[in-house]
Amino acid sequence: FVVHKDFACHYSPVLEAAFNGNFIEGQTQEYKFYDTGEEATRLLVHWLYTQKLDTIVLTLIELWVLCERLIIPRLQNAIIHEIQCVTEHTNTIPVSCFKYIYENTASNNPLRRIYVD
Repeated sequence: FVVHKDFACHYSPVLEAAFNGNFIEGQTQEYKFYDTGEEATRLLVHWLYTQKLDTIVLTLIELWVLCERLIIPRLQNAIIHEIQCVTEHTNTIPVSCFKYIYENTASNNPLRRIYVD
């Protein structure tokens, strides 16, 4: 992932020290996360630019729609539970989620009945 140095350094004193100090990262202008998965890194980058984590809910909704196509109701139920846990803390659901649900589900779809209708 490529991130503007100013954003990374503004939010992380570790990255600030690494990029602006006498460390190898300061010379190469690269910082590698060896023990972090791609999805977590993607969410970090998204947060650095937006200070929002709403992509978590959208990703869960996309997975729910995929599970509907693959007929995996057990995972769909787990996803609904997780969405409810996340949205209880924020008391919101991102508008992009409503749009995705509406555009990717049928009118009688349970996900649409829960969140859109």
